[in-house]
Amino acid sequence: MLFEIHMLKNYPPVNLNRDDTGAPKTCVFGGATRGRISSQCLKRSWRTSPLFRAEIGEENLGVRTRKLPALVAEELRRLGRTRRLQTPFFRGSRASETRRERKARMV
Repeated sequence: MLFEIHMLKNYPPVNLNRDDTGAPKTCVFGGATRGRISSQCLKRSWRTSPLFRAEIGEENLGVRTRKLPALVAEELRRLGRTRRLQTPFFRGSRASETRRERKARMV
């Protein structure tokens, strides 16, 4: 059995979710154009909420990062395991590179 629920929720007049041009995301629902909030936006707000952190506990929260290869390489160097850094996972890794740095490199 499949249940699909659509619901409207009121938010204060703020720009919670933007598209790639910086404009508020919208959709037509019930014949009216309404602001749209993606599930990704909602999940991030829950994840960064002080209430969520207090209930879950800091020690039980994960860390979200694009810099994992660099962090692992740093820890392996600290432990003196540099031979393991020769794997393709670490060679040429630009995980710690920011989006702006990638764009500058591509120009």
